[in-house]
Amino acid sequence: MKTKQNTLLSKFSYVKHKNYKYVLTADVKVKLHRDWVFKFNLIANGSVRAIIHNDILTILKGYAWDGCTGAPDFEGTLLGSLLHDVLFQFGALNLWTFDEANEIFYIQLKQEKFKLAWVYYRAVCSFGRLFYGKDVVYKESLIPNEYRSSV
Repeated sequence: MKTKQNTLLSKFSYVKHKNYKYVLTADVKVKLHRDWVFKFNLIANGSVRAIIHNDILTILKGYAWDGCTGAPDFEGTLLGSLLHDVLFQFGALNLWTFDEANEIFYIQLKQEKFKLAWVYYRAVCSFGRLFYGKDVVYKESLIPNEYRSSV
């Protein structure tokens, strides 16, 4: 596994949510340090949920996720579970692989110094295919005007 870092480029803020576990209260921007060269809005349920511009992933305010499915959530797992959820939700677009999504999750858990990072990583590698790329999602290559200068 390559040793790469994820770089949080904005504040990570969320609140508990009644239907999901968490919802973002502000956009979250993360540099994933990948060799990706593309620019898309990521659309689910008729709304843009995230923007990927090369290796910078911006997850928009209001995005809701369920933390670590089937495992307890800890402070050191929340950002990793958010990134993983987005990458899994939009996996059907074939912009990245199942293995890349899991690696990004693992890297984030290690950066948070989460002691069970390897255990959580092995769990997503073993059971994640049940969930990867199953959502009906879309991509569009247009970036909304308010994001043109920031992405």
